[in-house]
Amino acid sequence: MITDEEFSEHVEATLKDYKGDLNNFYEVVGMVYVGRLMGWRVIRLVSSKRSWTLASKLFAGLGDLKVILPEEGDYAYKSVGLELVKKIGGYWDIIKGSKNRDELSLSDRKMIR
Repeated sequence: MITDEEFSEHVEATLKDYKGDLNNFYEVVGMVYVGRLMGWRVIRLVSSKRSWTLASKLFAGLGDLKVILPEEGDYAYKSVGLELVKKIGGYWDIIKGSKNRDELSLSDRKMIR
């Protein structure tokens, strides 16, 4: 996992040479920052494929997002989506869209806070 200092230095260095939509830049920086707290599994669930791809490109200098972010961070438990996926199973099937939360019974969904 990257340190606070590595993260800040990379963001600043990347911004220095960045050419593109600033909305995309700050979306990705925020996404990766929250990913440091919640983990890449949560971020992959809640982010679009486009955002994940852009983040992968902007942070490629530090390594793959699955390497620089924890799999599940200290605050991953706050993600209702991740809890649903754990109950349903098939994380990558859900990411790909071939399986959905409706496969979990309504009573089980209500048990997840």
